[in-house]
Parts: sequence; C-alpha cells; structure tokens
Amino acid sequence: MAWHPSNGNGKVYSSKDFRGSWCSDARDHGGPRRHMFDCELGAAAAAYSRGPRMDHDTYRGYASTMATYNNMHRYSSSTANDRDKIAANKVLQSAYSGDRVTLSSHEAAHIRAGAEWLNANRDSFSPGFVKSAANLYNNVYDSNGHKVVDGRMFRGLH
Repeated sequence: MAWHPSNGNGKVYSSKDFRGSWCSDARDHGGPRRHMFDCELGAAAAAYSRGPRMDHDTYRGYASTMATYNNMHRYSSSTANDRDKIAANKVLQSAYSGDRVTLSSHEAAHIRAGAEWLNANRDSFSPGFVKSAANLYNNVYDSNGHKVVDGRMFRGLH
C-alpha cells in the first residue's frame, strides 16, 4: 500500500519500503506476527516528514530496525493481525483527514505499543521521522475518550 500525504510534498513511500526481513529471533517464532510500529505508519511518517525524499539506504536501514524481535507482536492466529492492520489504517486515515478516530481497546493497545517502541528506539531514526510519526497520533482516541498516545513521550527530540 502506497502512502500519499495530503500536504502535496510529492514524497510517496510504500509500506513494503519499511518491511525488512525479520531478524532470526522473530523468524524462529514461525506463526502470525506483526510489527508493533507498523510499516504503514513508517511509510506515512516518511511521507509527512520535512525535507527531501529519503535515500534507499536510509529507509532500508529503518526497515531493518523495524524488523527486530522487540518490534513484533506474536499471534496464535491471523485474526488479531488483521485487527491490528485495521487499527493502523484508522490512524492513517485520521492523519490524512485530520478527523478524530476512536479505537477499540485492542486496537488502542496495539497502537500504543508501537508508539512506545518507536520512542524507545528513536535514536535509530532521524528526529524528523520520529516527530512526523508522533504527529500521526494527534487525533487518535480510545473508547473512553482518552488520547491513545501521549505525545509528551516524544519531547526532547533533538
């Protein structure tokens, strides 16, 4: 799925640009799995970030970082994987349209885990990419009306 930003900057990335080969620990799992910080969100963050298009080596390096075991949800069936993809798509639609979106408790847990992973690994990404990713969560709420991701966790980006 290609991500096209609404800001007209012309940068377009595909989720596959951010999908690297799983590390050996993740491959050993063998069952259904999904990135906590989704490849679709990585593509959108790159598209919305300021500056020129990333070079191939940069986004492939990001893909490699995202394919680590600590960025993986493991599942016993593909059903949860499908729900997590829907959650990521809701976040993307909200970022694209500016509209508020409400996630179920499962969806919110997935998105929150991805944001926490990104924050914990932010030194592996450019500050612009992380800021752009953090902005994707601006209008995302849980079923209790609380923001799913507290943007304050991303403070102090250099």
